[in-house]
Amino acid sequence: MKQSLHGHVEHRYKQWFLEIVWNDWRSLIPHAGSRGYRYAKLLYQILFFSGVHALLVVRIGNLGYRYYLWPVAYLCRKILYHVYHVDIWGETSIGHGHWWPHPLGIVYSRHAIIGCRVRVFHNVSIISSPSGIPVIEDFVTLYAGCCVVGNVRVGRGAIVGAHAVVVSDVPKYAVVVGNPARVVRSCRRNEIDSEDDKWEAEFGCGDNNNENS
Repeated sequence: MKQSLHGHVEHRYKQWFLEIVWNDWRSLIPHAGSRGYRYAKLLYQILFFSGVHALLVVRIGNLGYRYYLWPVAYLCRKILYHVYHVDIWGETSIGHGHWWPHPLGIVYSRHAIIGCRVRVFHNVSIISSPSGIPVIEDFVTLYAGCCVVGNVRVGRGAIVGAHAVVVSDVPKYAVVVGNPARVVRSCRRNEIDSEDDKWEAEFGCGDNNNENS
């Protein structure tokens, strides 16, 4: 019975690992062009993009943490720190489809919660404070140098501008800039992730007004 249970758990973690890595890679596939072109572009990024390699190390560290293989999780963290200049713990919760265009200077707090298909540029910090932990919902984009601090929630599909400092909640599909971050407008259609199926219901009727503003 113990062997059967262990085999089931092992299979479940292997399935989780392969699925989440594939979903990370799938987010890199271009939406335009022939099938051959799109998959050739994906292969090129897998082979040569540092962001893809660094994120794979993160996933291996996550797997090590889940399996209680502390040396593996620790080694992955050190590889990230010294090779890619990224500081992320093995237990940090990161959803699938994550993407780092430039994996330099990125810091995630140990207990931060990050949703699916979140795009993060260089020098971004997502850090806890005595007030609590940050939560980044699905389809968010965090541009270079921005900082999300403490007990705040960045809503689904939001865009945080370069060098913005987020110290309060960000509404979903909002664009925020500045220090402290403030809402300047709502997201436009061409800024929405292709797999986000909720933006149309929220803002689709006002899309023309957004594009003309």
